[in-house]
Amino acid sequence: MAKKPKDEGPQEGDKKFKLESLPAAGKIRNRSPMWDRENPSKRVRLITKVRTPGYVPPNVEVRTRVDPYLFTAECTLADLPALESDPQVESVEIAEVVRAIGGGE
Repeated sequence: MAKKPKDEGPQEGDKKFKLESLPAAGKIRNRSPMWDRENPSKRVRLITKVRTPGYVPPNVEVRTRVDPYLFTAECTLADLPALESDPQVESVEIAEVVRAIGGGE
């Protein structure tokens, strides 16, 4: 049986994926339209990918670095438009709050 080249993408049924394979629907994903009516100083958590290693956009507070290009962060709702227009920012995913099953906050 012939080996497949390493540069081939994941096979059907393979649970691995690359960030580059996610659909591009603008830089910021999971942005709620209701946020325009909310307090602009409300803080949101982000997963951010940048084009230059070590780059951190203005007004963004890094929480955890995954690698030189990818990190979790926080910023305010008012800062999101600047992230959208920042050429060094490749993508931003708004982290969703996950609550425990079975009660409590």
